[in-house]
Amino acid sequence: NCEQLERIAHSFKGSVGNFGAETAYKLAYELEAVGRQSRIGEADHILDRLEKEMEQVKAYYSTIRWETNA
Repeated sequence: NCEQLERIAHSFKGSVGNFGAETAYKLAYELEAVGRQSRIGEADHILDRLEKEMEQVKAYYSTIRWETNA
């Protein structure tokens, strides 16, 4: 439903924003707007793009050597 889409996209937008993933942030913003404006038919296309972008974010962060303080 549109309200759930808006709420989930809003939360996701905040999460990806914390990682500096600008493209993913913009796509999540688009999904949030789609939910708010009850244009659910546009959600699949944006979600496909967001999933591809998140694969790139995942790949980027998997290459970072994280330091541990053990």
